[in-house]
Amino acid sequence: MFTISTEELVKESQEIAQLKIIKEELEKLFYTQSSASIELQEDCHKIIATIDRIEDSTNFKYTADKALQTSKYLSILANKYSYLMPEKEYDIIVSHSNNLKLWADVFIAVSKIHQDFTENSSLKTLKEWTEWIELFSEAIDNPNTFSEETWMNIEKLAKKIIAVASVRNDNESQKKTYKRRLKNSASFILRKAESNISNTSWKLIVGKKSYQELLEESQKRVHRLDELEAKNAEEAKKQSDILDFLEKFLN
Repeated sequence: MFTISTEELVKESQEIAQLKIIKEELEKLFYTQSSASIELQEDCHKIIATIDRIEDSTNFKYTADKALQTSKYLSILANKYSYLMPEKEYDIIVSHSNNLKLWADVFIAVSKIHQDFTENSSLKTLKEWTEWIELFSEAIDNPNTFSEETWMNIEKLAKKIIAVASVRNDNESQKKTYKRRLKNSASFILRKAESNISNTSWKLIVGKKSYQELLEESQKRVHRLDELEAKNAEEAKKQSDILDFLEKFLN
């Protein structure tokens, strides 16, 4: 129920697709400030080379590590050469840096959650996850922080944390405290994710997307109907009938 594919995160993430835009902006900065120091040129090339390695990678740990590295490089670049940049360009680079870091945090958490976080996790592990999720919940106030695909993975992550934190199988008061904090923060994040997913409408623009693209998107989204919780047996049957019909129609 809570399985999250790390390969899917690499292939489908729009954040990774945004790396091309970051490269273009760095190249623009490079050419705009071509009379500036060689150091600026070298810093831009270093970030572009790191982004190239991310785009070629299918290894989730390597991708996350390099995304964090790129985030750090972008932050350093923005602050180091802020005097050369218009305020708008500075803000864009800082925004990319922050978003990449948040995305990498999600990526790492999702990849670790099944092996690192269980009902019987140690006090140390519970403490680490609690500190991470509380900081993360403070960092996602901006509704445009993530793509819909990443919000969907955050939703799954939050559900996993809530499920584990809800299990009461120990008598240690500190563990109970951490589990309660985990559940509270994960519940907040879950509501945030569900809100962003429901508010993200996929716009069908005639002439912009092919029939095959529209069909593939419909096929991908119809499976989310299976995640809806029915209030009673009658509603469950209706949902099942609708899902069967749509799957036959779209496949």
